Amino acid sequence: MKKTKKIIATLALGSSLLFAGCQGEKNVEISLVDPNSPVRIGDTVSIKTNLSGFNNNIDPNDLNPSRGSEAWVENDQIKFKSNTPGTYSIYVMHDGVQSNILSIEVLNRDAISMNQEDSSTTSSQKPEEDLMDQIQDGDRVTVSQAIEKKDLLISKNVSVVISGYLPLEGKLDASGVETPVLYDESRSNYILLKGFDAPFGNCKAEATGTLYQDSTGQLVMQMSYLYSTEEPVYKDKDKEDDGNSTTPHESPVEHPTPSNPDDPIINNPPQA
Repeated sequence: MKKTKKIIATLALGSSLLFAGCQGEKNVEISLVDPNSPVRIGDTVSIKTNLSGFNNNIDPNDLNPSRGSEAWVENDQIKFKSNTPGTYSIYVMHDGVQSNILSIEVLNRDAISMNQEDSSTTSSQKPEEDLMDQIQDGDRVTVSQAIEKKDLLISKNVSVVISGYLPLEGKLDASGVETPVLYDESRSNYILLKGFDAPFGNCKAEATGTLYQDSTGQLVMQMSYLYSTEEPVYKDKDKEDDGNSTTPHESPVEHPTPSNPDDPIINNPPQA
């Protein structure tokens, strides 16, 4: 009789250990829903979760995004966003179990992803035709990138958005006429801006248009839009207080009516 009790007790102990082992198999994994798409500032990124051994879902309090970013739960999915470029991380701590740490690179919207030629010549180098196919109307580039890829951009004849520094003083063009310019980060290289005069300067700005080279080889943009992306200094001081601009950081350029009404020069919203 004692032997029987001992066997039953042993079986019960084994079952308890097996049950405890199953209960301890808890795991949390997170990953990007679309890992191949670039993430730019302001983009909302979806993150999927894989919970093992839990009977409940992810809670907003489980989320741990790094400084400068934010995360929340929406439709049982994690959403992530940052308004500043950089590399961020996020992990989940669910019921005391920590997930893997997910790294997310957030790119500036002014940057365009252009395939760079490999420093060493290999058979995997992409021909220039492939690079040209990647550039489309509305792509955003810096002054430095536009100068580097000028032949490509000119041959494609696409309208691009170029960001740089807009001074109040211009440069003389091939005809000796003072013309607005857009500088690169070092303020040593520039693009001439044609089409209309810039009424403001001493600020970062974005110019939209097509590119060509003048008789001296200088890169020139035929502008269709010009915006300041930070507080500008107006050439006409009365312009600052006339109440006609939209916001200090989005100042549409005023200009004469174009000769061709089907070719608008500026996206100037109607005033109230």
